[in-house]
Amino acid sequence: MKLFNDTNGATTWSTNDSRNWGTGDPCSDDWEGVKCRSGHVTELNMRGVPFADPPTGRLDLSGLTELLKFEAGGPDELTMSIPKLPSKLQVFHVWNSRVSGTIPDDLPDSLEEFTVYESELTGGIPTKFPASLKKFMVGYGQLEGEMPKKLPDGMESFSVFGNKLKGGIPELPTSMRSFSAEENQLTGEIPDTLKSLPLLQEFLASDNQLEGKIPELPASLEKLNVENNWLSEGLPAISTLVKEFRVAGNFLTGLPPDPSNFGYSVSLCPNLFDAKDSSPEAVALAALWDAKFPGVWTDDCTPTATYTISIGDATGGKLECRQSTVQYGQESTCTITAYEGYVFDKAVDIAPAGMALAECTEKECTLKAKGDVTVTPKFTAGGGTGTGGDPGTGTDPGAGTDPGAGGGTQQPDPGSTSSSPTMGEVGLLLSGLALAGVAAPALRRRERKERKQD
Repeated sequence: MKLFNDTNGATTWSTNDSRNWGTGDPCSDDWEGVKCRSGHVTELNMRGVPFADPPTGRLDLSGLTELLKFEAGGPDELTMSIPKLPSKLQVFHVWNSRVSGTIPDDLPDSLEEFTVYESELTGGIPTKFPASLKKFMVGYGQLEGEMPKKLPDGMESFSVFGNKLKGGIPELPTSMRSFSAEENQLTGEIPDTLKSLPLLQEFLASDNQLEGKIPELPASLEKLNVENNWLSEGLPAISTLVKEFRVAGNFLTGLPPDPSNFGYSVSLCPNLFDAKDSSPEAVALAALWDAKFPGVWTDDCTPTATYTISIGDATGGKLECRQSTVQYGQESTCTITAYEGYVFDKAVDIAPAGMALAECTEKECTLKAKGDVTVTPKFTAGGGTGTGGDPGTGTDPGAGTDPGAGGGTQQPDPGSTSSSPTMGEVGLLLSGLALAGVAAPALRRRERKERKQD
């Protein structure tokens, strides 16, 4: 009754009399969504109930000392922060809500599942997890900060798709079955240790900034989605168990795998795969793809368009690229000049975001583009280094476009995007815009929401 009263349940909870809420005892009078044992509430299902934190502050569930499972979510009216959780709680699920605030570090030791889907949560991932936690999911939130370096032994599912997290892929425990970090800002390489995870069935890391090769994969893998990264080299052996195979929007070379065992969801292009008629092996493989997934392995899998690198206005120095035009997968080296009194901060703004990747030292940037881009170097005052001279005004930053074409199932046609860099933005902005031939993020997000809620 305390929870009912604290949240003004008489007016904010449903008035449907058949639910019995607010009448008599929650256990003996069969309140809907309430399960009890020996007179104590053990499960509370609040889905579809519009309630909010009490005026006095954070919702407190700790008084429900025997509560094992809490579920809530659904209506927009559900506005709450993560409540104080009872010490015996095992499952916490909140879906499609406006849950705000941060994830507390003091999650109960008994917790096995923590799920908050489509929320307004901010802050970072907890610095420690309960030893009993098997499933952790915060999807489509506003989490920031670094990914953990390592996930705890015993964890089976870790999902943080649709946030703003940085860092690399964590070290995964051998108990891991599903890893999902799509639509973040992750960098670095996919770890070689993936092959040593005997239970891993899903590895989903699309729409990030991952580089290097796709390493050897575990034989247990069923779903692989690494679309829209900066991965290169050839593909490893692909298990016959793999049903979802999505690798479009990278710089992969060689030939794609045999698609005979693939299921409902595949994508290949754009990439740097060999042409479909480059060899007898390629011709035979192309026939298999065309028969099972028509239009996925396209004749123009490697775009032939030439992309333009424009230089945006910069205060404190300039950027000069040896090649102002590049093709898909081609690199351009750019020289950095800092004027006297300024220091290059090893970062550039790229517009449209996500259409190019730059790795910079104090003197040079190596740039790889997937479309027309404007690159603006960032300088900070101080240091006394530089070449002197008149910093001038720079060049017109121009605009970017999305040129591409390609194929893949479950891939709506992307729209074009143009943008100019904004002075004062800091760092490398590489998230979210469509790559050549790959579905726009809003449409990909809608697809993923449907899959994640299954």
